[in-house]
Amino acid sequence: MKITISRSAFIAAASVIQAKDDVRYYLNGVLIEKGRDNKPIIVATDGHRMVAALDENGLFPDTPNEPEVTSVIVNFSPETLRAAKLVKNLDIPLQIDVQAPLEVNTTIGDMTINGSVTIDGTFPEWRRVAKDTDGKSAGWYNAAYVADFEKVARFLNTDRSKQSNSVTFRSDEGNSAAAVYFGNVPYAFGMLMPMRSDIENPSMPGWAA
Repeated sequence: MKITISRSAFIAAASVIQAKDDVRYYLNGVLIEKGRDNKPIIVATDGHRMVAALDENGLFPDTPNEPEVTSVIVNFSPETLRAAKLVKNLDIPLQIDVQAPLEVNTTIGDMTINGSVTIDGTFPEWRRVAKDTDGKSAGWYNAAYVADFEKVARFLNTDRSKQSNSVTFRSDEGNSAAAVYFGNVPYAFGMLMPMRSDIENPSMPGWAA
């Protein structure tokens, strides 16, 4: 069975969120699920965060001569992930060739990479947590700036444990600046100006229902 992901960027993005060496071994891979019209849905979670994306130009083929397969969990090899994350490869298709249980070859462009494997397990029912809010957006913020505030929290926090570097953003509804507060650091705060966006009211996509 050969699954086509139209852009390597889907796998690169999922790999950021997937668990690494978790005792819940089924989280140590990326779920590729057959969506409507055989479009792949790519999902990754580490139990604390999740990302899900529909590849409208990809293909999760039917298996008419074999038992029907509707999903597969793939633990991509480090070599595959390194290749998928290269800027020049982000818009290049990635093909997942599931030849047998625990045996997966991946192809990016004209490069075939061995070493990826499937994970025999049950992925969490991710749609249970895919619940929309009231649909109102507090604002759009530069993702790199948001990430930088975690670094600020890490420097200011006298507790060096990673778990203590929590950050919360509060803002009025609409295009307003957000106040940034740091967990375990009551003596500091930040402010983050919003970005302009044409999307006024984002909502959960229908395929996630």
